[in-house]
Amino acid sequence: MTKSEIRNPKRLPAMHNLRVLIYTIALDRPEQEFYRHMAKILVSSLLRTYFTGDILAIHNGAAPLFLVERKGVQELMLPGGEVDGYKLKYQARRWIEAGRYDWVCFLDCDMITLRNIDHLFDPGSECDILWQPEGRMRQAPYNAYFHPEEHPRLWRNGANSGTWAVRGAAYQSMMAEWERIDGSEPVAAKHSHDQPAWNRVLFDTRLRARRFEKEEIRFPLLCDHDYMQWRQAALLHANGPPNEAKLEFLMAQYLGRFAGQPAGLMLTLLDP
Repeated sequence: MTKSEIRNPKRLPAMHNLRVLIYTIALDRPEQEFYRHMAKILVSSLLRTYFTGDILAIHNGAAPLFLVERKGVQELMLPGGEVDGYKLKYQARRWIEAGRYDWVCFLDCDMITLRNIDHLFDPGSECDILWQPEGRMRQAPYNAYFHPEEHPRLWRNGANSGTWAVRGAAYQSMMAEWERIDGSEPVAAKHSHDQPAWNRVLFDTRLRARRFEKEEIRFPLLCDHDYMQWRQAALLHANGPPNEAKLEFLMAQYLGRFAGQPAGLMLTLLDP
């Protein structure tokens, strides 16, 4: 046990023996660094809340996100040029040894963990896929690969394609199927890049899928506007607004959660 753990015993999460990999993607346009900063906030928040698995950050920055090496964190720096970040979600399988893990999880970089998330990967052996509900399945961002006659069979909520986990043994085949569907002709106009194909994958798979634990992942800038509710979540996803607003929100949450206690000390440092 480290000195930090001895000083803060109440902050330690319940440990499990599952092997989990979380990866995120941060591809910025030239002269921009929005996603880079978001990814750093996400990875740092995972570490500060004692996530016990491995982390892979895939980005196109000219320098590492962290100048000092972090245990369990690997950075994959892509060369310059046009890369489709949406397709990279499933194409990243070329760099991932999924067989080493019980779960492989993808998180969009515009997220932050407010407390430990190890428990999200403890649904039991009856589950192969974890997915996160977002809007309504009847909406265009989710059903572009469904024929009209299939609509009555659809579940109520569409699945967000920026927050999911797949058993390590099934990861490669799931990603290959996602790529196959995403490269096919949609039934209706696509209004959300890779997300409609992800919903088709979930609908067709014979694997056992269930939702992440209820209310543990929230969308405070999209639909979960009640602060007193989303502040209790384990993960916040800042999807919806422009990047400037996302980064401002995530930075505010990061400083408030990890650097704002006690509040008087931070205020004194910022404004002596």
